[in-house]
Amino acid sequence: MIPTTEPHLLADVFPHLCNGPVPRGPAIFESSRSCIAPESRGREELGRIWGELTCAMLEYSMLREADAITAVMETRMVKTMCDVDWAPTILGETVVLRGAPIVGISAPVDTRALANLRRQRQVPDPVLAIRFESAALAA
Repeated sequence: MIPTTEPHLLADVFPHLCNGPVPRGPAIFESSRSCIAPESRGREELGRIWGELTCAMLEYSMLREADAITAVMETRMVKTMCDVDWAPTILGETVVLRGAPIVGISAPVDTRALANLRRQRQVPDPVLAIRFESAALAA
C-alpha cells in the first residue's frame, strides 16, 4: 500500500488511465503491485489467496483511516471485485498492455466490502496480526 501523496504507479506511470486528475490525498492509498502468481491462477485456492490478500489491504487501509484505494489492474479483476460487491470506479479508458487489458480504478474502503469478501472467500478472521503490546514494548 502506497500513500498517493508519494510517487505511485497510477500517477507516475499510467496517468493516461484517468480521464481526469489522478486521485491523490492522505486518505487514498494505491495497491497496484499486488498480484497472484500466474501459475496459481485458475486453481481452486485462488479465491482464498485473493480473498486473504484483499482482506489485508482493506484491514490495513482501515487502520490507516483511508477512504479509498486506487490501483492499476487487469479488467478481469474488476469483475472479481464486483463479485464481492466491492464497487470499483473505472477512472478512464481501457488500455492493452502486453496483451492484457488494464484500467485505473478507485474503490471505497468500507466494512460492507470487507464483510462480503470474508464471507464469499471464506476468510473468517482478520488477516493482519497486530500485536499492540509487542509494538509498545519495541517503541
